[in-house]
Amino acid sequence: MKILFRVDSSTNIGRFHFHRCLHLAQMLKKMGAKITFASCSSAGNSFSRLRDLGIPFVELSDRKFGVEFGVNHESDDSYELIEKLGNERFDWIVVDHYYLGLNWEKSLRKFTKRILVIDDLANRKHHCDLLVDANEFGDKNFRYSNLVEKNTKLLLGKKFLFLPEEVVHDSKNDCAKKRGLNAVLVDYGEVDKTNETKLALEAAIKFPNISFTVLKGEFNAHSYQAFLGKKNIHLIERRRFQSELLFSHDLLFTVGSVGLWEYLPYGIATVATIIEEDQRALVEECEKRALLRISGLSGEVKSKDIVSWCEHFIEMPSLLSVFSRNARDSVDGLGLKRITDYLFLREEV
Repeated sequence: MKILFRVDSSTNIGRFHFHRCLHLAQMLKKMGAKITFASCSSAGNSFSRLRDLGIPFVELSDRKFGVEFGVNHESDDSYELIEKLGNERFDWIVVDHYYLGLNWEKSLRKFTKRILVIDDLANRKHHCDLLVDANEFGDKNFRYSNLVEKNTKLLLGKKFLFLPEEVVHDSKNDCAKKRGLNAVLVDYGEVDKTNETKLALEAAIKFPNISFTVLKGEFNAHSYQAFLGKKNIHLIERRRFQSELLFSHDLLFTVGSVGLWEYLPYGIATVATIIEEDQRALVEECEKRALLRISGLSGEVKSKDIVSWCEHFIEMPSLLSVFSRNARDSVDGLGLKRITDYLFLREEV
């Protein structure tokens, strides 16, 4: 089976989309599939990672998706990809891209037997055989009712989360959380354009007896030198899936993106900031299910709000265990298996 992944990573959008495609690709590769990636040559691309893994890729022009998106970007992207594919054909084309939709997919149809779309937003039409949206919404069965064709198979909800094997394995460890707030983890992603990290660092100063581990993403251009002298603040480089940190900390401050789902299996109490308006529905649904708490919308959240959340959990330490248990019990970690079973076997999953 030959499978092409069309996905980007950059200093603007980070690497979340790339990582979840890579998780799927690596599992498919173990099952015997031949994998190829196609990505733009943006600053912050993941070509070196693909080279290290021995995965071939098609290098496309940098179109600055999400920065200066134009009406011709979709057609330009499909035209260039088609030109570079030549006579090559695939069993599946997998596309994970907020700026590619119906027209792009129709253009690539003759190069593949089937198309899989990975989406979170439900904000554009698609021409595909299979669509996966692992987000959990109350109206998930109706989100794509007017956006896909009648014969499109929909795999919706957290039972289809793209959790890699190491997350599933690590999350099975029995990690009894300490009672009380002793250690806080701060992770606002690879980019953190709005500098939410600084707010958490300012709050950390108010709690000298609580350890704050702050992860700085590779594309985070902000400087935090002023905070390095504080004994309770530990600033380290962000790595993907820091399981030992998630297990050893009591509370997480993070961004309210779709990447939240990857933290749930670890069972860490979470407070999320909404960076983009299109994240609101997801985060509010998670809060409704008592999986996390919302700190607010970026720009409105201040360091004093982070302080208030810490004080809240200090005064009510039992809530740490409640949110931890709810998060850990909310997913089973079999999402990738369900998706790959469908790709290979076309089974009902």
